[in-house]
Amino acid sequence: MTRRLTFLFLFLVGLAKVSGQSLFIDYSPKPNAAELLKHELCILDPHAEVDLKPAQQKGHRILAYLSLVELAQGSPAAAKAEQRQVPYVGKNQAWASHLLDVQSAAWRAFMIDDCAASAVAQGFDGFFLDTADSVQRLSDPKAGARALADLIRQLHQRWPKKSIVLNRGFELLPELKDVLSGVLVESVYQGFDPTTKRYRAVDPQGSEWLEARIHEAQALGLAVYAVDYVHPVQKALARRTAERLKKLGCTPLITTHELRGTVLASRADE
Repeated sequence: MTRRLTFLFLFLVGLAKVSGQSLFIDYSPKPNAAELLKHELCILDPHAEVDLKPAQQKGHRILAYLSLVELAQGSPAAAKAEQRQVPYVGKNQAWASHLLDVQSAAWRAFMIDDCAASAVAQGFDGFFLDTADSVQRLSDPKAGARALADLIRQLHQRWPKKSIVLNRGFELLPELKDVLSGVLVESVYQGFDPTTKRYRAVDPQGSEWLEARIHEAQALGLAVYAVDYVHPVQKALARRTAERLKKLGCTPLITTHELRGTVLASRADE
């Protein structure tokens, strides 16, 4: 790498670092409103009973959780998808969720006209798009990835002032860097195994792979938010993990796997 390219890379990574904000995630039906006042970026269930305005008046952004490829059985989103007759093409047994046919017109209408439009009507500042990586579970992952990219562009075109944060979906980042506000990465150093129901350290090779993807996202000028999962009694481990993620240039949130508003460590602790 030439000196000029090296400088450019470090400059772009620096931009990503300074754009970091304190992150809070709470998918409970009634999230803690006080926490929304502490954290600049909050992600909530779009069906939550909460007043968004006090936090927004402080300049905080609140994003609605939208799942792109998987829907939990019995969830409000799943019920709406069934009304739209969105085809199911499989299951993720580990999370007891349905896989959606992302190439169908019904899926696009469901995501844009039902999920996103409803979140905008409720006053959310944008969308957190989950389960992008689940296209790998579909019969044609490449076609699925193209469908996701097209949908995200449509969301940006319809609501250009709304923030969009994508969960992983690393292969989509280069072509969507101009429409995304950031990318979220889970389980960089500490995670939760849904099969064994246990918290566990991520193997070093897995962490190294994610570190490389994070640096690539930062080089694109994207802010990177990192969520790791730690048992609630292991607060010292939570703090150490948050420090590792901050040194990586990420905005950290260390929480529990339920994602019900528990904050074990975050940038707000600084």
